[in-house]
Amino acid sequence: MKKIVFVMILVGSIFFASCTKGEETDEFNPDDNLDLDNIFFDNFENGIDINNWEIANTKWGTTNNGVIAQNVHYTDDGVVVLQANGDYYAGPHKGYNSNSGTRTGAALISNEAFGPGRFEVRMKALPRFGATSAFWTFYYNHELSLNQEIDIELNVNNSFRSIWTTNWVTLTDTDHRQHVTDIVHNDGEWHTYKFEWHTNPARIDYYVDDILLHTSDYNIPNYAGRLWIGHWFPDGWAGTPDFETDYMFVDWIRYTPYLDNPYIETAGGRSNFPSHYPTAPIEMPLNNLISNPGFEGSPDAWRKTATSLVEIVSNQGINNSKALFVPKDDIVYQFVTGMDETFEVTLWVKVKLEHLDDAGMVLIEARPLETTRIESYSLTFDKNDPNFVLGEYYMKEMTIDLPVGTRRLEVSLIGTAGNGIYFDDLYLNLSHRMPNN
Repeated sequence: MKKIVFVMILVGSIFFASCTKGEETDEFNPDDNLDLDNIFFDNFENGIDINNWEIANTKWGTTNNGVIAQNVHYTDDGVVVLQANGDYYAGPHKGYNSNSGTRTGAALISNEAFGPGRFEVRMKALPRFGATSAFWTFYYNHELSLNQEIDIELNVNNSFRSIWTTNWVTLTDTDHRQHVTDIVHNDGEWHTYKFEWHTNPARIDYYVDDILLHTSDYNIPNYAGRLWIGHWFPDGWAGTPDFETDYMFVDWIRYTPYLDNPYIETAGGRSNFPSHYPTAPIEMPLNNLISNPGFEGSPDAWRKTATSLVEIVSNQGINNSKALFVPKDDIVYQFVTGMDETFEVTLWVKVKLEHLDDAGMVLIEARPLETTRIESYSLTFDKNDPNFVLGEYYMKEMTIDLPVGTRRLEVSLIGTAGNGIYFDDLYLNLSHRMPNN
C-alpha cells in the first residue's frame, strides 16, 4: 500500500444540528446498503447527454473569468475534454461576462440532486499550475444559512502531490484536510477519485485509486446536492497559470446510492445557463506543455529582454506560417510548471538554418519553484546534423529523466552562430507520442 501522509489544515468548530458525530466500529462496512438497482453511470460514449448534464457557464472568485461552455468537448471514444485557458491564451473564446478568454475553466453539473452514496470519477487532472481539478457535490440555501458540499480538489499549494478533502454544512462549519500522497496527480495517467457519503452513521470516506485518504465523521451534509466535475482558476493557492491551453479528461462518472441513509431531498433541475452543448466530437488533444509553440498565439508566452532582437516573422514557418527568429547571441525563454522528479519528458523541435554557418540550441534547465538550477540539458542545431537541409525545416528530439527536486523547467531558444536560427512547432510532453503535425 502506498504511503499516505496527513496534514490537518482547518477543522470546523461546531457540529451541524441534524448530523451527530458517528461512532466508528469494527463492524462498519462502507459496502453495506449500496442500492445496486439504481446506479447512475455515464461513460459519455454518446457524447454529453443533455438529460444527464448541464454545462456550467458561471463564475466564482475575482481573479478568473469563470467556467464557460465553449471549453467543454468530447471525443468519439467517449472521453470528456475540459479545456483550460491560462494567462497566454489568445484564442476566440471569451470568459463569463468578460472580453478575455484567459483564466477560463470548464465544468459539468448533474441535472439530478444526489443523496448519500458512493461517488466516483475516473479522470486525468489538468497538468499545469494555476487551476484546480475538482469533483464535488453542492447545495446552497441562503435563507437557511446552508452551504452543503463535499469536495476533492487537486493541485493545491503548488503541489500535484497534495489533495484537499473538504465537507461543508455551512460557510464556516467544515472538515478541511490536506493530504500528501505518493501519487503525482498530473502524471498523465487515469486515476479514480471517490468519496462515500453516509448519514447512518454520519461519515465520509475519501479515496484515491481505492486508497483511503481520510474518514470524516463530523460536519456531514444531509441535504442532496448536484454533482460537479471540472476545473477553475482560484486566487493564488493553485499557483500561476503561466500556460496557454491544456486539458482535463474524464472517462466515466458513477453514483451508487445508499439505502437506509436518511437525507433531505432538494430540487435538481437546471440553472438556466446558456444552453451550449458540443454537437460533434473532437480528436483527442495532446497536452503540449510549451505555450505558443507555433508562434501564432500570444507573444507574451516567450520572455525576452528589452534589447532583444528576437522576432516573430510571418511566412517563415512551416507551410508559410509564422516562425520565431533568434539572432546570434540572443535568447527567449518560458517556464513549464507542474513538473515532478518522477517524470520523463520528451521535447521535439523543428528548426531552419538559412546559411551554412548558422547555428542555435534549445536549453532546458530543471529547477525547483525557486530560481536555483538543478541540472541543464541542451539540443544543438548546425550543418552537421544528419537531417540538415539548408533552408528547410528539420526536427530533432531529446528525452530527459527529470532530476530529484524538479518542479518546473526553463526552456530557452538561443541563437549561437552565423545570422541565427528559425524555430517552429515545438512540442513537450510526458508522453513519447508524436504530435500529429
